Amino acid sequence: MKIIIGAVISLSPYSPGIAWDWLQFAVGLQKLGHEVYYIEEVKPEWCVDAHGACCGFEHSVNRDLFRASMERGGLMGNACQIYNQGEATFGLSLDSLIALSKEADLIINMAGHVKTDLVLSNIKCRVYVDQDPVYTQLWHAEYGKDLNFKMHDIFFSVGLNIGTHHTTIPDCGVKWRHILPP
Repeated sequence: MKIIIGAVISLSPYSPGIAWDWLQFAVGLQKLGHEVYYIEEVKPEWCVDAHGACCGFEHSVNRDLFRASMERGGLMGNACQIYNQGEATFGLSLDSLIALSKEADLIINMAGHVKTDLVLSNIKCRVYVDQDPVYTQLWHAEYGKDLNFKMHDIFFSVGLNIGTHHTTIPDCGVKWRHILPP
């Protein structure tokens, strides 16, 4: 299968634990024989230099952290960092990414991170993975936060009681399946 993993890892300060959490999915699926790609979207306000000052995407530590993480996971040739919904990319070009999205069997979208319609709307099956249970459901149900549920087909949570009769935490109108981290 051709699988895209969508998650953010290059936010400053860099969190190796979060990066490894997301990369486990990608590396594990590769080891199972799948063709895996990694996408990260970066907002302009996230881009900082080594001193934490705002800067342009091309000079940001975000790009450096993304490159280092992708190289460490053996994914740099199959990775794309999308800046400002496609204004620029690092790694795969936007055209290559759009073509890939039309061929991909599925995206595993961590917390609905990938939002760019040029990519997301083309993918056959869109899987939302919630690794911050309770936060996700309460922010959506109680505070009306748009967590990009509408663009997904299947929902997983590491919260093993989310969506069951064992909890009063709202299910947000979706059927939650359960998953443990790799």
